[in-house]
Amino acid sequence: VHTWIFAANAYGRQAAFACGVPVVVVPAFGSTDILDISQPELDAYLKDKNAFCSYLYQIVEKEISHDLAARRMLFDIGATAALVTPDAVLFTVRPSPILSSIGYSITDMSRHSVLYATMRNRQRIFADMLNKFYTL
Repeated sequence: VHTWIFAANAYGRQAAFACGVPVVVVPAFGSTDILDISQPELDAYLKDKNAFCSYLYQIVEKEISHDLAARRMLFDIGATAALVTPDAVLFTVRPSPILSSIGYSITDMSRHSVLYATMRNRQRIFADMLNKFYTL
């Protein structure tokens, strides 16, 4: 299992989709963007629960905007959520996209398939994650 932020390397993402290896795509927007957290949620669910939760609290709390109703996207938990809570994720099979160097894609139905993950149940994902955190 390897996670990789495709936006960082245009030629790498083109090669990953073109080479035919099995790929599971967990896109940030339209999928993991539902995995966000607010300051009140941080306070209620992470602050002072244990050393690990306090550590995460400090990291995320520094990055969250302190505007009213602000939320912090937790994109980096998407790939793990797809693996450990598959019942909270919708998986669909699609043709591997042909990607341009600037991020546009073309669909060619004759290409090999890749698996796309779409987060569908934020509560289930967060409950599973927090219950695991609390046992550390």
